[in-house]
Amino acid sequence: MRVTPEGGGPGRAGPGLVVEGAAGVLRVCPSVVPFGRVLDRLGDGPGYAGRPAPALPLRAACAWTALEVAGRSLNAADAAVWESGLRRLRSACDRLGARYHSASAMEVAESVAAAEAEIHRMWEWAGVPGRPEGDLLVFSVRLPWRVYWCDELREGTRRAIGLLLARHGRDGTAERERVRLLGRLADGAPSTAGRARGPGPWGSVLVRPTVAGAVWLGGGLPHLMPFAGLHHALLAEAAEGSGPAHPDPPPSAAAWLRRALPDGVEAIEVVGRDAANPDAALHPPLTDEVADPRDLGGEGPAGLTVTVDGGLRPWLGRAGEAAWRVPVYGSCAVIGRGDPRGRLLLALAGAQGWDLTRRHEPVPARVRLADDTCAVVYPRVTCADGTVTAPKRWRIEAGPFVVGSAAERYLAWRRTLDELGVPDLVYVRIALGAPELLVRTDSPLVLRTLLDRLPADTPCLELTETPGPPEEWPIVDQAGRHYAAELAVDWIHPRHRSEPPPRRPASHRALPQPQAPQPAPVARGRREQDGQGAGEPEEGGVGRGE
Repeated sequence: MRVTPEGGGPGRAGPGLVVEGAAGVLRVCPSVVPFGRVLDRLGDGPGYAGRPAPALPLRAACAWTALEVAGRSLNAADAAVWESGLRRLRSACDRLGARYHSASAMEVAESVAAAEAEIHRMWEWAGVPGRPEGDLLVFSVRLPWRVYWCDELREGTRRAIGLLLARHGRDGTAERERVRLLGRLADGAPSTAGRARGPGPWGSVLVRPTVAGAVWLGGGLPHLMPFAGLHHALLAEAAEGSGPAHPDPPPSAAAWLRRALPDGVEAIEVVGRDAANPDAALHPPLTDEVADPRDLGGEGPAGLTVTVDGGLRPWLGRAGEAAWRVPVYGSCAVIGRGDPRGRLLLALAGAQGWDLTRRHEPVPARVRLADDTCAVVYPRVTCADGTVTAPKRWRIEAGPFVVGSAAERYLAWRRTLDELGVPDLVYVRIALGAPELLVRTDSPLVLRTLLDRLPADTPCLELTETPGPPEEWPIVDQAGRHYAAELAVDWIHPRHRSEPPPRRPASHRALPQPQAPQPAPVARGRREQDGQGAGEPEEGGVGRGE
């Protein structure tokens, strides 16, 4: 362990973590959602008759890149106004970020209003009716230190993820879910005799270490770099300067793909046009080639075909080409809300491996509470070496907390949590796909803020224990305050496929012509509910990340 605190930097860290002081950073970007509406409105105008409608790009590393690329699809007159508006907006966002750490609350509010005013100006210029809804700005914060991990934690994490995958291999639920998805594409029921079971070529798992070096594992996705891609700019910035060198250079997506794929096989990145959270979908491109939903089943050089081999692994091909491509996805944002072909591509990318976000375990205990509501309790799962592969969780019916006065809701909350023995500090998720919030369950003010956000039809809340009490959290500042740390750990299995892919498809499914997708509402930080109540155990599903 090496610690080099500067200014207000931390004092120490848990085993395997290297921490150094650094300047705190706030980066402010616009949400791309209102700009998508602006482009749609412009495209309906006479200036775009007979030419492609302007639109946001299918993928981009950040919001600024997406907006700059979109501006190139505009005619000359609109492009000039667009570029001028972006310059003013970027200047306002930069001023907000630069002043954030020294400004008063009133000054910060004024800076936020100034940046949002520039978005409103673009909205009005395009003639979009009404006013933009939801969050107009996206904030990325880096705390005043840099954190690196060393060989000790790296090896402990490698062992922990190996244990997690091995246990899911024995349990078989994740593999059965993967096969179920692929079986829908295969003609008939392909034989699975002799088929190798395995987690796939790559994946990503959230890891929460403790001050003692124990590893708590969170959700896992069968995608490549889905958790870290959104924060690429801040992570790259944090790696610069005079900090300690990484044990190994951070690998690029291309380098990881080369290690995981057999010779002669390329990866193709799945993209979508209707991400549930377009801002969360922003990430650096993984591959040069993209699988556009519009190309699925199409004719001509861009047409994509889907083949499911005898091992129930999906492959993509181009019409008239012999080469196979493996679909890969690099985001936690769900696509295909309105476009079934985008949903299919996401499932194909997820079916390369195991989706572990729903954990598929352990067997829950259903509890009938004193107020006659139900709760489902999932016990903690701990390995012999102390690795926690599944933290304890509680799913409770939300009904008692969405009606009544603030005092009545708080008392109902406390009665439920006291009866279940829930600790005072937990992660709370208010909907499937919504981010986890670290919440003091005994604070009336925090609870009112949380419960006021609940829609009236919220079926349940999910509570998850933290990786030990705060005194076991791994990063400690000079004042002795502890902070939780979460690592987004990507893994690959270089020997996943030792044989080249099949040259003769075992099963091929012709895809139907698409219907015009219906516009879907944008979910800011959550995905649509799937209707499960607290008394119903979860089922696995591809692409269930946050």
